[in-house]
Formats: sequence, C-alpha cells, structure tokens
Amino acid sequence: MRNNYAVALAERGKLARARRVFGALGDPSGKDFEETYRATEGLLRYREGRIASARECYDKCRAALEKVGDFRGALISIVFQTSEEQALNHFTEAAKLIQIGESYAKRIDSRDLAQLLRDERAELEKLAADGTGVDYDMLAGTDKN
Repeated sequence: MRNNYAVALAERGKLARARRVFGALGDPSGKDFEETYRATEGLLRYREGRIASARECYDKCRAALEKVGDFRGALISIVFQTSEEQALNHFTEAAKLIQIGESYAKRIDSRDLAQLLRDERAELEKLAADGTGVDYDMLAGTDKN
C-alpha cells in the first residue's frame, strides 16, 4: 500500500512526500515487491529529473521480470515508463519502449494492457502527424500491425 501511495503522491507532484513514504518501505532485496520497488524508484527519478538513472531502474526491473517470465509485469513497467518519456517529449525513446512492449503483449493474454499500449502508440502517432513526435516509419523494425 505504501508503494501505491508513493506513486499517487508522485503523480500529484508531491515528490518530497512521495520520497518519504517510499523511503519507509526499506530495503526490498529478496522480497516479493523488489521489482515493483525498482519501477517506483524509476518513476520518482523521472519526476526528479534524473532521467538516465530512471531509465536504469526500469531496465533492471524489466530484465529481472523477463528472467522469470513475468511479461505482464514487464509490460506494466513499459506503460509507466512510456508515459514518463512522452511527458518529457522524448518521443523516440517512448516509441522504442512501445516496440518492446508490443513484443511482451504477444506473450501474454491481457487485453487491458494491450489496449493501454495501443493508446500510447496512437498518442505518439498523433504527435508525429503534428510534427512534434516521432515518425514510426523512421524506426527500424517497426510493425504497425
């Protein structure tokens, strides 16, 4: 519950309070929520402007989830990270994440998560059409189907 509360606080822009709540979770090493913790740390770092280290958190989270075959969890982290990249106008990075997410979506049966991913892609394509986003056709290996 504290992790969810920290995310909610971060979403509302209350970073100092989110950090305090998140810090109260302690060391997650070896616990069931270790990857969730890592993803939340990534979210907080994005919000604090620490982009490179935020990406590292999400990369480590996804790598660990992939290792155990939790592609649903990996896809959830992709959706959150894509949203952060898009908010920063890092459209090319967001598009690359969507491509990774699409590969996860093919491995699981989750219509809700697949729809979230399609929504993110549609938003990026709209921005591309406006000249502010990324052109998917410019990305190698993009398959819109």
